[in-house]
Amino acid sequence: MEYEITLDDILKQDGGQQYLESVYPDIYKCFQNPNHKISIRDDDSTASAGVFKHKEKGWWMLKDFGGGGDNKAKTALQVCMDVNGLSYGAAFKVLAEFYGISIKYTQASATYNHRPARSDEQPKQVTITKYKEFTKAEILTILSPKAWEGIEFGGMNNKDDDKIRFDLAMQLFKYYHIKSVETYEQVSEDGKKVNIFSSNPEFPIFAFDEGDFQKIYKPKDEKQYRFLYAGKKPENFIHGLAQHKQFISGNVKQNEEAYNAAVESGQKVVKDKLEEKFREIILCSGGSDALNVAALGYKVIWLNSETAKIDKEQFKSINSICTNFYNLPDIDMTGKESAKSLAFCYLDIRTIWLPATLAQQTDIRGNACKDVRDFLKNNDKKAFKKLVETALPFKFWDEQPAYDKEGNRKIKFGRPQMTYELNHVCTYNFLQMNGFYRYPTDKTKEGYVFIKIDGNKVTKVDSNIIKNFIHNFLKERQLPEDLRNMMYRSPQLSETSLSNLEDFEPNFKHFGRDFQYIFFDNKIWKVTGDAIEVVKTPDVYVWDFKIIKIETTDKNNRLVVHKPKILEDMFKISGNMKEGWDIEMQETNSDFVKFLTNTCRIHWRTELEERMNFWQLTEKQRNEYKVTHDLSEEQVKKLMSFQSKEKQDKYNEQYQFRLDGSLLTAEEIKEQKLAFINRIFSIGYMLHRYKDLAKPWALFLMDYRISEEGASNGRAGKGILAKAFYKMLWHTWKDGRKQDMFDYEHIWEPIEKWVTDLIHIEDWGEFQPFPRLYGPLTSSLIANPKGKTMITYKYEEYGKFLIDTNFSDRYMDGSSKGRKLHGVFSDYYHEDLEYYGEVRTPLTELKRRIFDDWDGEQWNLFYNFMAQCLKFYLSVAQSDVKIDPPFSNIQKRNSLALMGENFRQWADNYFAGKLNDLVGRTDAYEDCRNAINAKQFTPQGFWKKIQAWAEFNEYKFNPEHVSGWKKESEHAKYGTIKKMIPNPNQEGKYTQKEFIWIEGKEIDESDIPV
Repeated sequence: MEYEITLDDILKQDGGQQYLESVYPDIYKCFQNPNHKISIRDDDSTASAGVFKHKEKGWWMLKDFGGGGDNKAKTALQVCMDVNGLSYGAAFKVLAEFYGISIKYTQASATYNHRPARSDEQPKQVTITKYKEFTKAEILTILSPKAWEGIEFGGMNNKDDDKIRFDLAMQLFKYYHIKSVETYEQVSEDGKKVNIFSSNPEFPIFAFDEGDFQKIYKPKDEKQYRFLYAGKKPENFIHGLAQHKQFISGNVKQNEEAYNAAVESGQKVVKDKLEEKFREIILCSGGSDALNVAALGYKVIWLNSETAKIDKEQFKSINSICTNFYNLPDIDMTGKESAKSLAFCYLDIRTIWLPATLAQQTDIRGNACKDVRDFLKNNDKKAFKKLVETALPFKFWDEQPAYDKEGNRKIKFGRPQMTYELNHVCTYNFLQMNGFYRYPTDKTKEGYVFIKIDGNKVTKVDSNIIKNFIHNFLKERQLPEDLRNMMYRSPQLSETSLSNLEDFEPNFKHFGRDFQYIFFDNKIWKVTGDAIEVVKTPDVYVWDFKIIKIETTDKNNRLVVHKPKILEDMFKISGNMKEGWDIEMQETNSDFVKFLTNTCRIHWRTELEERMNFWQLTEKQRNEYKVTHDLSEEQVKKLMSFQSKEKQDKYNEQYQFRLDGSLLTAEEIKEQKLAFINRIFSIGYMLHRYKDLAKPWALFLMDYRISEEGASNGRAGKGILAKAFYKMLWHTWKDGRKQDMFDYEHIWEPIEKWVTDLIHIEDWGEFQPFPRLYGPLTSSLIANPKGKTMITYKYEEYGKFLIDTNFSDRYMDGSSKGRKLHGVFSDYYHEDLEYYGEVRTPLTELKRRIFDDWDGEQWNLFYNFMAQCLKFYLSVAQSDVKIDPPFSNIQKRNSLALMGENFRQWADNYFAGKLNDLVGRTDAYEDCRNAINAKQFTPQGFWKKIQAWAEFNEYKFNPEHVSGWKKESEHAKYGTIKKMIPNPNQEGKYTQKEFIWIEGKEIDESDIPV
């Protein structure tokens, strides 16, 4: 894989100045003054870092003159590598993205040719036709830098001479049967053509030649095509083992010959025998890793595939030629599980663990580093040797035969006695390899809880579970009862002793900017903007209580477990922010989709009451309705046709769960669809656990129906949507009816880092102060647990906010709107018989309770729909998209809340007959104060209320075409109208007066006074 751009292409813009300023904001002073210095280290009290330009390249170089051994001048790329812990390739991509440069990759490939197949060649047959000599570049493709620098073989090494290194590499590769391939051939599936692949400098090809078969290795190919077999692949082959056995067998034979020769000649037995056992053999995860470890002087073996296992005979064979048998796994999830499985079978195997910090680095492909090749890029032989020396076995006790004072074997209860002693270091290693750790938390007085990790599942446990795990392990393996008794008696398994387990903080980020994992009990879905797919276990963790289990009961009340199945899309959304959005719904039997559809039928009364009952109006009323709604004669004729109950029932059945009823206008259908698209967008936003500082929204759910100030509606379905989120997000709940909720100092106590996905404030009160949420929505959240120190959670460590209210939204200023994603619910579902003619609920429509009465099919439909909402959101999340619901009624409700009912009644009366005319602002203000007896009523408050009244009635407030109009500032929503009028107190003098103009209908501009 090669980049089509160079570092010169990236840094030619400014030499890296902008990037350096983004990392160290104060460094801008250094660019202004080359002699200026800043501090870039916490321990730098004298400001030792500055910049200069590279003489040849012209790049900016950062040099920390007080940085000790690491004070070399660095480019922006090297700074990016250091501060982010990235490899060269990963940092290259980050820097390119910073400068807005799109990186294109050129995938290296083999040189290709083909020929017709011969009759004796079988379909898919693979044959290596020609090998070639190794080049140094090919060797460095296999060996990491530190392995090449420290290479040794047969006791020979040279750190400075590349020629000797090359010769040693050739000896090493010959021993382990790896060759450089010039050409191999593969017969096509239909057997008609032979594809010929040749290596080239950009695409090396290697093969492990084991005689009867060859394993072809293409390191530059895509992962799924990297390995290929020629010949007959054995089921359970161990690479390297035959060579080692042959080597030891040769040594044994020579030792025997030397011994026999010495005996026959009457000489002394030779003391300096050849080794008959290796000091160690290391099992590696693959051939490439194995060769790197072998280059450090160790004997290595590796299995033929990821699924292969070492059987008892092979284990016995390996142990016969070595003193210590080690396993060196990768440190990804798969590697850890494989290592545990092997250690469980063979307790004496010592496991070499690469440092956990390695996984925090990335390779050139952007993947987390995981293997010894990655380790040897920056760590030498000495560092690896330390890992070998500290490797521990699974066996966690020491044992030896027990003897009496006379040296006789002790016998007790009829059996020979053993002395057993618990090995503390090995015990903690055993427990940790089985997933037991301490998890740091501020929620307990100890500062931690015990956890158990199984695969990627994390469970909180107590000390008794840990002790019982050890006892059950010994019992299941049928180990001696004296050993088990010793464990039961041991005080070293107390909670105090177990507190010596290592701390481990699992990576719970099962999400990213453009993806999200959904964990089911038996499957994992990965959702992106392009697809929903089942994936293997990723290298992230999830709390056990967050894993979704789909369980129902059958007719006999027996538990039934269901597996989720990915279904076809239930909807297709098209459009954009500029041209608008549209949705095409697919037929679905999903109760939840039907329910959500009806919560978005914001014009249901117009459809099912006004127009379906149009025929019941008087002729005068019909004519007025026709004019008001601009209906054609054909539309009137259609409305009049609904006089039969049969036709009404047929319409209700056809459009019961649809947004595009034929009695609606195109604009009304468009608004209902927008409400549903907003619902899909909102669900996807909430399910995406990634938090974008550019989208710090609380989902704010409210009713679409306009009601009097202070009146609440409710029962529209907001609570059901909240419970839908509960099924997928771990939540904490707050009662929004408590007006003083934000004054309670422990309000955020239940929130837990990387646990809480959703903070739900239900029944948000009419006068709750939304600005109190500004901090948690945009920066951090401070929790104050009872009796403990306050905890500050970072922005990404806690979830998103869901607020539902039965009142209007009183906070529609810019700061508040920027922190909200609104959602509206129609009053299609209702239970208020004083306002409606019937009770309509999801139960009356669906004939079963949502969630409680569902079978496996409904649950599968539900999780598919939610995942599809997430998929849609992710498809637009990387762009500047915010899909709001239809705002007309929301704005009316908010205007009503802002002005208040008393003011509304005053304005209705005062401006009757005063529309489209100049009204003195002070005159109106004083009249209002007197009329509603509001002594604390300020001119600024009056100004906001009169604007809200105009907006509520869809009037134009202070239109620009009125003479004397002027905008006081560019941020002002409306202009002011000021005119010079005769001063009533001074004849011949003029004074300035401010007016209000409220335009209630289209008027001729010639009627406007100058």
